[in-house]
Amino acid sequence: MREIDVLSKVPDEMLVAAASGFPDASTVTENFQHVILRLPDGYLAEVTFVRLSEKLGRSTHWSWTPAGAVLL
Repeated sequence: MREIDVLSKVPDEMLVAAASGFPDASTVTENFQHVILRLPDGYLAEVTFVRLSEKLGRSTHWSWTPAGAVLL
């Protein structure tokens, strides 16, 4: 299964719950976070999140966004 196919199999609720446990994206120095999730079909997947920034006027907003997943 291709990497993009695995990420599409992870429910949004699981991604949101996983990312809510990450440190604040505006204060950390790492650009990647990895988490292992058990998918509804029983498989394990490692999901990689990347730290993204968005310029809003004179301020910058940082967030974690899922970038890919692989089956374990």
